[in-house]
Amino acid sequence: MTEHGIVVAADVTQDGNDFGQCQPMIAATQAGLDAAGVIDPVGVMLFDAGYLSDDNITAPGPTRLIATGKAWKLKRKHPTSGEPPPGLSPVAGMEHRLRTPEGAALYAKRQHTIEPVFGTIKEARGYRRFTRRGLTAVQAEWQLITAAHNIIKLHHQQT
Repeated sequence: MTEHGIVVAADVTQDGNDFGQCQPMIAATQAGLDAAGVIDPVGVMLFDAGYLSDDNITAPGPTRLIATGKAWKLKRKHPTSGEPPPGLSPVAGMEHRLRTPEGAALYAKRQHTIEPVFGTIKEARGYRRFTRRGLTAVQAEWQLITAAHNIIKLHHQQT
């Protein structure tokens, strides 16, 4: 998803958690941008705590911030600055990055860019459940819903 709420990659899985979806979504994002002819590099990707794992933090690809827990708990910890000290675990290093003013400001964008898309799709568009059955059919339905969201979003940005 872009800063303007345009969905670049969307998928549906039957997995019970998200941490296995981080790297596939990074790849899908790059593939979608490549297919659209976008040559600008991917900026910082923002993921909620459901995607947290050492593998997702250290995987190659664009810079990412992955929440290490609830935002309110992280805000209770003392702010920090600079690069993470050497020797930290990947999760501790990510938490350090999130506690910097830059990391906190970047991650705060998530609530204004990513979450409203789901709210709009559910509340304004009325898509609260899928009407089709089977993973392939549901994936196609989700692709259609997000494409419609993008068309409406782009139309509003041009007017």
